[in-house]
Formats: sequence, C-alpha cells, structure tokens
Amino acid sequence: MPEITCLKCKQPIDSQLEACPHCAERVTNFQRTYSARLIDGKYQILDRLGVGGMGEIFKVRHIHLNELRVIKIMRPNVASDDQGLQRFLQEARTSTMIKHKNLAMLYDFAQLEDGSYYMVWEFIDGTNIQKWIFQNGPMPSRLTVEIAIQALTGLDHLHSMGLIHRDISPENIMLSQDHHGKLLVKVIDFGIAKQLAEGEGGQGLTQTGMFLGKLKYASPEQAGYLKEGEHLDPRSDLYSFGIVMYEMLAGRAPFQATNPHGYILKHVTEKPLPISQLNPEVSIPPQLEAIVLRSLEKSRDHRFTTAAEFASALESIRNSVAPDAKYGLGERMVTLSAQRTVQDLPKPRTGQQPTMGSSPTQVTTGAGAARTQADTATVIERGPTLSAQPTVVERVTSQAAPTVVESKWGGEAAPTVLERQVAPKKNNVAIISAIAAAVVIIIAGAIVMMRPKSQAIQNANTVTSGTTVNVDNTSGTTPTVPGQGALLLSASPWGDIDQIVNEKSKKQVDLSDEKKSTPTRIDLAPGKYLVTMSGPNGKTTFDVQIDAGKKVPKAVDLGGVNFDELEKEVTKQ
Repeated sequence: MPEITCLKCKQPIDSQLEACPHCAERVTNFQRTYSARLIDGKYQILDRLGVGGMGEIFKVRHIHLNELRVIKIMRPNVASDDQGLQRFLQEARTSTMIKHKNLAMLYDFAQLEDGSYYMVWEFIDGTNIQKWIFQNGPMPSRLTVEIAIQALTGLDHLHSMGLIHRDISPENIMLSQDHHGKLLVKVIDFGIAKQLAEGEGGQGLTQTGMFLGKLKYASPEQAGYLKEGEHLDPRSDLYSFGIVMYEMLAGRAPFQATNPHGYILKHVTEKPLPISQLNPEVSIPPQLEAIVLRSLEKSRDHRFTTAAEFASALESIRNSVAPDAKYGLGERMVTLSAQRTVQDLPKPRTGQQPTMGSSPTQVTTGAGAARTQADTATVIERGPTLSAQPTVVERVTSQAAPTVVESKWGGEAAPTVLERQVAPKKNNVAIISAIAAAVVIIIAGAIVMMRPKSQAIQNANTVTSGTTVNVDNTSGTTPTVPGQGALLLSASPWGDIDQIVNEKSKKQVDLSDEKKSTPTRIDLAPGKYLVTMSGPNGKTTFDVQIDAGKKVPKAVDLGGVNFDELEKEVTKQ
C-alpha cells in the first residue's frame, strides 16, 4: 500500500489510514492527494498548522521563490455552500486591501481543480501574545507599551480603510522580529473583519458574523448592547484590545466566567478591578493603568475615539516607563522557532514532485524525536480561521484557554453582581440576562457549521502552547449514539433545562449541570419526552419526539430584550 509521511510526527504511515497510529494526527483526503504533488504546481507542503470541518491550514514552501508561506484551504464540499464560500471570498477580498507592516499580508487566492479554494498568507515566524503569557506570565509594562503601539498602528490603518476587525484577542496578535532583529508586531485573522458601510442589517452573513469573536474579549456592543439603528464601529476593537492589554499586564483577563451568559453580563455591567487587586504580584505605572481602563469604558463614547488616539496616549508615557532588564524593548523577547531556513530545506528533484512531509520543518535528533515547544506552529498561529469561521475549540466554547496565571490560581470565576441575584428569582435581571444571551441561539447555529468532521482532530485544533480547551457535543455533525437520537436544544434569549421526563415511563432523565445550560445536545432513547425550561419570562413545558439515529433541533423563545430597562440597570452600577 502507498505510504505518506505523518505531518506531525514525521513517521511513514499507510495512506489509507484515517489517523496516524503513532501520534493520532488526522489523515485527510487533501493530504493523500498532495502527498506526491505540489499544490497548484508551486507549493510544497511542509507542515499542517490546523484542520477543521471547513478546511485545513498548511505551512508551505513556494518552490520557485524559495520562501515560506501559509496556505488556507477551503474544502470543495464547503465551497459548494454559498454562505461558506461568500465568507471565504469576503475574507480574501478584505485582505487584499490590507497592506501594512503591522497587519498580516495576503499573497494569493485561487481555486484548485478539485473545487477547493485557497488563500496564501505570509509566514510569520514568532509567537503570539497568548502563548507568550502562558510561557512567561505577566508582561513587563514597557514591553506591553511597545507591543500595543505597533498593534494599534496596524488597527488604525485597518479602521482608516473602513474595516473593523471584530476578533481582537491574544491569539490574533503575533510577535516576531524584523530583519534588524527588532520587535515586529502583526495583527492577523481578518476572517470576520467587517466593512463599516455594511452596518448590521438583516443579512444572515453579517448577523452570524457578529457573534464569531471570542466572548472573553467581546465589547459590550458585540454582546448586544446596541439600540435600534446603532452599529458596531472601530471603538469596539479598542475595547477588545484594552482587554488584551489588561491581560498582558495582569497575566489574566479582567473578566472570568464559565459560560457565555456570564461573560456578556460582565462586559455589559461589571467594572474591571484595578490590576494590582487582580494580581498583587505585578506593579503597573498608574498612568499606564489609567489608559487601559479608559479603553474598557462600557460606553464607547467614553473610550478613545480612534486607535491613533489610543496609541498617542501610550506614546506620551512611553519614556516614563523603564524598559525591563530581561526583555528590554522587545529585541530580546521573541524566540523564533529555530527551524531550518528555506535554504536548508531539501529541494524537489528535477522532474520529481516532492512528497508531503519529506521536508521536515523542524530540526530533529532522530526519526522518533518528539517535537519541542519551539516546534509548535506559530504562524498566523493555527489561524487565520477557515472561511471566517472561528476555530471550533476557541469560539464554540466562547472562552479562551486560561493563561499560566489563571491556571495557577484555579477555581471558578466569581459570579457577577447580577449572577448572584438570579437564584431563585430572575425578575430584576431578566433584561440584562436577555441581552447577555441573545447570542446563544446564533452560537448554537454556528456550532453546527463550524464543528470538525471528527472528534479525532481535536488535538490539531486545541493545542496552543500547552493549553487545552474542551469541546462540547452540541454539534449537528457528531454522530448519534447507536439506538438513540439527539435533542439539539437552544433558547432565546437564554434558558436552562429544569427537567426532561419520558412521557411513557415517567422517568426523569439524569442531566449534568453542563447539559442543563443551553445550547446543549442531549442523547436520548427513542420516545416522547416532556421538557421543562426556565427563562426570562418564567417556565415553559413542551414535548419532543426522539427517533433512533435522528437529531431533533429545537429552538425555544423564552423572552425578549428591553433596551431602555437594560440601560437603567447598567447605569445603576
């Protein structure tokens, strides 16, 4: 049987296997197809950086230019779906407009003979902010300022072109070096970047896009705190970047929650603690902390007006913040991957196409050598996400993996003021909860679109610098348990399951606390069930019929949003 080389452990394996027997890395049809040929006659695959239901991301070498690139593939079956293709095309068209040293650059866009579309991005040899914090803890103040000024300069250019990023997070800010060895910051992943002129109209594309960002870094406006006729603007990105800066300085984000409702409640209602209270081990210059906290104002009218104004405020205090003895101004901060240069990589022989994986991208000491931390992909770091869809493990769960400081402290996130009031009654917070969870039903729909084909690929999507995020099983693509059916339940604006009772046997279904919170997937034996749920407007009971081998989607309307009352609640804080 023909053999190919595993892209993760570099061991030879049978090409017909679904996963590598040595490291469990998934083997895809695209990998089999291009194991003995170049992509589009010019790109040699060196490594795979990510894989999901929408497609794959590879590190490649342009054999004619002898340069490293990143290729993002959209699978033919996804490309045949009009909405998925439009997202991919939107990302490509948006990205071609972007040319700035602090923004990732798109080089090419084309279609392969099998119907796959692909984008070619620049290869960024470095790390991202999330990974840096995980490895080193809180970032020194002056280094934070240097990184922030560059990132904001890139964002200002993006905004000047009439675009909003909408997914600013530590994973999407890359740290590298220029050819002089100086710090170079690049903002990446324009998959859900949006033109300001589009507004937030009734298009499904834009409405779904509103909720694709990670809720841990979402602005109050992204969480739904917009009145009729109002739209997102660049100040939303500035809030998200303020969350990132806070996390850089404190070692953890200002708001922690265990579910989407909690995150949105905190973004809309809770003021961030002073950094010294959140992490007494760090010392932050008060003038720097004041700038960060201004960017985190709930009302966008009280934040910086533009990214340039935000950067100018940081530049005004820059020289008053002493450089860190260890990391300086960034020139001693970034450790690159220590991989072979393109000059060192073996070239395809004349008249012979390269074999996938035949050109190792890392230096190893033997056939079975394990990859070190430096070997982990750091390019557009397992992103940008495919077809503007969020990476499954990060965005479906709506919360990013904990930093090293967060994991050290452990414990569950403290409840918000409003969360502490919701049990047993929710009457005085129903409106806040309504906005807090207005995204839930859309998240449920996004889950179905974004989930990978097999849970065996979780490792490729979830591993970033040693952190792990668990994926739930609400996906419509997850196969049903033999002999059972599945209830795919979501609620708007929010809802919790009180009980599910089999109508015939009168037995109550045993549910974990996690399964009771929507959106959720519940595997059930065939039969008729009575489901009781609680939401903003009280309780409701309905019946569902479950058949073996079938999935039953059910969306329940449990109340609406009163923005005038919401505003009153918010201003009380």
